[in-house]
Amino acid sequence: MSGRLLTACLLALVLLVRFAYASDHGGRDSGANVIVRQIMAADLARCSSSVNGVRLFSYAPSSGTEVAQIQSLGKDAIPPLAAYIRRKHKDGFTQLLAVAFLADIGGPATFVPLKQAFAPDQWEVTRLAALYGMFAASPAKAKPYVRRALIDRSGLVRERASELWNSYEQQGPPQTTRG
Repeated sequence: MSGRLLTACLLALVLLVRFAYASDHGGRDSGANVIVRQIMAADLARCSSSVNGVRLFSYAPSSGTEVAQIQSLGKDAIPPLAAYIRRKHKDGFTQLLAVAFLADIGGPATFVPLKQAFAPDQWEVTRLAALYGMFAASPAKAKPYVRRALIDRSGLVRERASELWNSYEQQGPPQTTRG
């Protein structure tokens, strides 16, 4: 693929992501929205290539710099990342990258969008990442989802859910505190 064609493809991908994101947000554009959109576009472009006219996708993890940028945005990055999960057209990598960034941010504010990413219409890898993210954000709130994952249609999700479920059993009954 020529350099000019590759550049045009990458630009088209960036514009497509930007358009899809802007339409999901009614055109609103905060600083966090712009940064998240740029990082997501760069990550998605890195996952996409073409060989002999055949478009290929392969997972390429985000760089440490990109993760640090998203983490530095903190809670401001959650709404734009959640918008990628709620998109009507689900393409797997987009939702997976958004879930990975949400898990990197962590904390209770990420639980709801991670729960949305655990929906049955998501790719099994995305559901698995969302399950781990929910567990990390709040093991107690994740427990019903871990239980449901024990009977998931995906063997991979069921296997990992079993490992998480075992961690509940090793912890024993929940402790109560008075404050």
